Amino acid sequence: MRFIQAVDALIDNYNSIDVRVAAYFHDDVWKSAYLIIRFRPESVREIELEHIEFLKKTGTINNNNFRVRLYAFPISDWDLICKNWSKNFISLEKEFAVNFSPYDDLNMESRAPLQNYHDHMYHDWYSYSVQTRPSSDSGILSKLHNYDDDARKIPFHDILEYLSVILQIERNSLENDQGLKMITAPIFFNLEDVVFEESKINLHCKGFPIGILNVVIDFYDVRQGSYRYTWKDRIKIKFDSEKIEDVNDFIISGKIPEININKGFKISVHRENGILIHEKSVSDIGSYWPSKSVITNPIYPIFKKFVTLEDIRKMIFQGQNKKGKQSSRNFEQGVSWILSLLGLNAVWLGDEFQLSGTGSDKASIDVLGKSNTNTILLVNATMGVPDISAFAREKRYREKILQSVTSSEVEVISILFSNASVGSLQEKSRENEVNLIGKEELENIIDLLEKGDVQLAKEFIVPGIDF
Repeated sequence: MRFIQAVDALIDNYNSIDVRVAAYFHDDVWKSAYLIIRFRPESVREIELEHIEFLKKTGTINNNNFRVRLYAFPISDWDLICKNWSKNFISLEKEFAVNFSPYDDLNMESRAPLQNYHDHMYHDWYSYSVQTRPSSDSGILSKLHNYDDDARKIPFHDILEYLSVILQIERNSLENDQGLKMITAPIFFNLEDVVFEESKINLHCKGFPIGILNVVIDFYDVRQGSYRYTWKDRIKIKFDSEKIEDVNDFIISGKIPEININKGFKISVHRENGILIHEKSVSDIGSYWPSKSVITNPIYPIFKKFVTLEDIRKMIFQGQNKKGKQSSRNFEQGVSWILSLLGLNAVWLGDEFQLSGTGSDKASIDVLGKSNTNTILLVNATMGVPDISAFAREKRYREKILQSVTSSEVEVISILFSNASVGSLQEKSRENEVNLIGKEELENIIDLLEKGDVQLAKEFIVPGIDF
């Protein structure tokens, strides 16, 4: 997300823009050594009074070649600031426009929430921020140190200590020979704590949100140490929050289903316009839900007299680097046997059978599965790393199959198996509502089947579904 998009999405959180600048006169223009812009919820008058009191305590340093100024603008001036920004200057008052080197900061990608860049004012809050070096001039620090004596009279140790206090930025962020330019849009919302109460989750929040919040809870597998959630593992809680004038504590509550002891989750809080305002990962949930007992499939002791799990392992992984019909068939059949041992009704179809249709209308399924709870699994098995277009194709297959489902109690899930490592593709698969199971997951499933832990092995297929 570009920084300017983040600000546009959060603009109703703010009333004013706090601008602090330390500028030097060079080549007949004022240039910024440090330019700090913060979006704030207070009124312009409140910030102006704050500045007056602040300057009384710190004192000021201003002369013909160096100025330190503090300003408060109404939020409506943001458009004008953006317009001037594209021309590489900011107009602060009559005959005082501060220039800086060309840099399209407002269109920089800003992954967020980001921690503030050593920002003393908002160190308790996350924010969307950009930070750049504003000048192509070198030797800014030597220019500034000419005013060390002025700073000592106030008194401060040197000019950088003075600027650190008045700009409310850590000193080490100012110690750069090309200066600093920073814009911060703080998010006045924190997820303080997560509390479980029977089948409810209570999110203890702090802040003053406006409008509707969407809380998304994504479950993941703690044992693997990485997010492995699917579109089914997502709970959304919509919370209509009124505007709170002061920072306040409040609770967001919602029901969640029972989840396995080996699951954790990531909680993301978004504004209704989609912008992310906080996220938190929780992994220690074992004390809230009891572990399910080990369940063995009674067919396995008989099955292994004919085919061992080592045979299945070879069918799946020995053809890992080979292409060809037989390798693909072995892989598909190995997957169908695994699903059967997990208690699913699984039918291997192979690639000869497709739904009627032509072109993109066709749908090919390698294995068709059904759970005891009326969940239909549409399974395809791909040798090697899947092509990225496979996920849209799987989604299209599912949509086509759904047209023939008449009962609202039947759920249809797409699963794509691969005998390669596919961690980097998980996000793309989730976008298309496809469960992606790769080499590591398959190895874990076979290991758990060998130990007789069918229930835990199922969690790698479709977490949260009781077969």
